[in-house]
Amino acid sequence: TPPENPLLTPPSHSTHAVLGSSRAAVECVIWLLQHGVPPESVHWVIAEDMWFVSYESMQPDKYVNTAKLFWTSFAECKSLPELEFALEDAGLRYRVDSTHRPTAFHGVSVSKQEITQL
Repeated sequence: TPPENPLLTPPSHSTHAVLGSSRAAVECVIWLLQHGVPPESVHWVIAEDMWFVSYESMQPDKYVNTAKLFWTSFAECKSLPELEFALEDAGLRYRVDSTHRPTAFHGVSVSKQEITQL
């Protein structure tokens, strides 16, 4: 994760590569974008698209409702894709590209604001 230093600016390269799908990689992509690097200059290399955990749904005051929504969806859905989309509809999961179904889940949490930046 890049340090939180307001004097630090990204290098002036024509492209920036971020490798991996960890929370640190997500933070690097967001940091580059927030510091003026054009989106077309950021190349995020991941092995596969993944589902993200909704940060908001994991807050202490939301956790009981999150568990209830999860287990209700789990009981009602007949397939894994149906469950994934039900969790997304309930606000418990996010994906970067809404036109593509992710093939992995790593448990990385992001906020709604962060997912819109990606």
